[in-house]
Amino acid sequence: MNIAKWDEIQKRDDRTKALDWPSEAGSSPANPKTQDRLLNAREVAARLGVSERFVRDHATRRQPRLRAVKLGSLVRFRLEDVQDFIQARLAENDCISQRNRASRSPFSVTELRGQTGER
Repeated sequence: MNIAKWDEIQKRDDRTKALDWPSEAGSSPANPKTQDRLLNAREVAARLGVSERFVRDHATRRQPRLRAVKLGSLVRFRLEDVQDFIQARLAENDCISQRNRASRSPFSVTELRGQTGER
């Protein structure tokens, strides 16, 4: 990665840190008005670690759907909806991993080969 690209990423990270996000523990930010403020796609993308295009696509047409507020041609997001989106994805991933663990055979491949006489 070249130095100019790295500097741009650092600047972007500095801007997102200044957004005053509430912590994951549930405490509110110092300014309660920031919770009511609608976020744009760039801010949501920074929060999720994805591109703006991903955010816009999932707000308008792709699944899983990211709930959005449409203001004319503008698309904005509530912080609560972004957090709900994250929680839903975590819950979905937990269900998938539990299903995968449950579907695994209790026998290893070598044990099964040994029982059938195959090499």
